[in-house]
Parts: sequence; C-alpha cells; structure tokens
Amino acid sequence: VSAVGEEVLRQSPNTDFAVIGEGEETLLELARELGSDTPYFPRINGLVWRGKDNEIVRNESRDVIRTLDELPFPARDLVDMNKFRIHSYIDFGRKSATMITSRGCPHKCMFCSSWLTMGPRYRFRSVANVMAEIEEIVNIHGVDHIVFEDDTMTQNRERMVQLCEALVDMPNRPTWYGLSRADTMDYELAKLMKKAGCRMVAFGIESGSPEVLKEIGKGITIEEAKEAVRACRQAGIRTQCTFIVGFPSDTKDSMRMTLDAAMRIGPTIAIFFPLTPYPGTRVFSECMDPSLVPQHITEWAEMIVTSSKSAISVNRGFSGDEVRRIADRWNRRFFFRPTQLVRLLKSVSNMRDFLRLARGGIYLLASLRRH
Repeated sequence: VSAVGEEVLRQSPNTDFAVIGEGEETLLELARELGSDTPYFPRINGLVWRGKDNEIVRNESRDVIRTLDELPFPARDLVDMNKFRIHSYIDFGRKSATMITSRGCPHKCMFCSSWLTMGPRYRFRSVANVMAEIEEIVNIHGVDHIVFEDDTMTQNRERMVQLCEALVDMPNRPTWYGLSRADTMDYELAKLMKKAGCRMVAFGIESGSPEVLKEIGKGITIEEAKEAVRACRQAGIRTQCTFIVGFPSDTKDSMRMTLDAAMRIGPTIAIFFPLTPYPGTRVFSECMDPSLVPQHITEWAEMIVTSSKSAISVNRGFSGDEVRRIADRWNRRFFFRPTQLVRLLKSVSNMRDFLRLARGGIYLLASLRRH
C-alpha cells in the first residue's frame, strides 16, 4: 500500500482508504473525520482515498514520527492474545508477544521494502519507555517471551547495552528474540544480551556471493557473518540466518555459493527464500518485467514469499518455479545433514523446544511434495 496506494484502490473497488507509511497519526485523524458530521479527507496527510465519481486522491505525504516515546502502548487488553501464535522457531515462551523498540533502516537494500513504511531514518524509543512496556506485558498480560520486530535492534550499540543492563536488573525478565546485522554484533555484546534473556538472534545474510552482496547494497561480508554467528554461539545464543536466491545477477554458481556460505557460517537455523520483488524496491522498479506485474488485487497474493504459488522471477536465467525449487532444495540440504541435526538437538532444552523443531521438520518434508 505504501508503494502503490492509488493502484490498490483501483484494483480493489471495495477499498475506500489506504494509509501510507507509519499509520498511527494518519489512522487517528481518519477515524476522527469519519466520526464527524462533515468529514474532510484532503486535510489528512499520508492518506489515499476514494472521492466523488470514484476519483482516487493521494494527499501530501506525512513525515515520520520523530519522538516514538509519545506513542501509547498497544491496547493489548482489547485483544485475545491466546488466538495468535508466533512462528514456532522464534517462540520460546508459554505466552509470547511482539514489540517494536525502534523504527527505520538507513541501509535501503535493493530487495527490502521496510523503509517504505518506517522510513530510512533510524529512530528509537528510550530505554525507560521500552522497559515500561515490557513490565506491562509481563506483569499484566503474563508474557514470558518477547519477539522484538525492530529491523536492526543493535543499530545503536550504546542504547542496546543500556536496554540489556535494564533487563538484567528486572527480577521477572522475559526471554526474547531480536534481529541484528552481522556488522553490529560481537562477543561482548552477545554475552550481555544472553545475560539479559536473549534466546536467539536473527541475521539477514542474503547471499554467499561477494558480487551479489555488493549489487544488492547489503554492506556486509561473509567473514563478518561468520564472526557474528560465532560470537553468539560462544555466548550461548541460538542464531538464525536468512538467505535469498534469485537475485537479478544470480547464477547457478552464485546460488550454490549461498548454500556453501550458510554451511560455513553454521547458524542454528538457516532459511532460504526465493526473491520476492516487492513494490517500491529497486528490484521491482529496475528489474521487474512489466508483463509480470499483477493487474488484479487477487493476483498480488501469489507474490507473497510464503505462498507455494509464488512463481515470479526477476532473473532472466531462471523461472520463478525454478528459483523456488532451488530455495526448497537448499533448505533441505542445509538441515538434513548429520552435523546440523546434532547442532539442533543440542539446542533443545525442553519438550516445547523439541516440538517446535519437529514442526519445522514437517514443513521441510512437506516441501518435497511440491516437486
């Protein structure tokens, strides 16, 4: 929606409004206008809306929220949290919740669309504000595990250290999972994160080819990835690394290098995805065949990376189906190795952990049926 808001309304006649970028202030103003006797939508920045005679209007953009501490905490009391389950491989609690402590990513990788909603400017909540929300969801909602959804939780090292120190002092602190970058992790930080309750850290590595990493603007090296994972392993933290196959310049050799790099890096979990050309990314604008762009709202569902129907490729040497088959094959080759199975079993600390791993194994076996 934040990339092609007008097109969403054109293709979806039952949709009247689309909120572009961060949604809190725009959605609040929209709700107020809808509740007034004389709603006036042109005044709402960050809104795409359907006007008279089916005219689609895009208002002025809205600036990002600069002071995140001003936002209230999510109204979790209005939601039955028992109806939602976090992905099994990052859920280590009896009752889990998600949080965001920072927004914005300054890196703007070729394939990533997160900056469209959160912007490229990195902003973060104060440690006191974050701890107040953690204490609320632990003490009031009974949460014992938190999944931090920040794009890069360790972007500001000093703040990360302060947050960990505050968690260490929390008597009933929850366990947690967060996302990092390979070039922002070292052993001292990993050791402190472990002490603060961290169970797992995720790194986006993307490719094993230095040329592809340079092309997509990732800004890391495989050696940095190895060091980051080693630091976490030594600190007793599980690691998850994600990889992508099907970049525009990917070849059979470079995609094989990605599998080899995953095995050398040696994370607890590695996940290989087929590239999805999200609207608003450079992959979409520079490499997408216009004839493959969905023309109806129902067709966009097939672009979702978790869809088994996804078959869109921006690589001239491989079809979408071929790219997906390679990703599935790499997932199986990585996990179904004796050394990796032993590593996974060593990471199991209770029956819940074992059942989570078992569900992941069932998913991988199910991928065999697709081919």
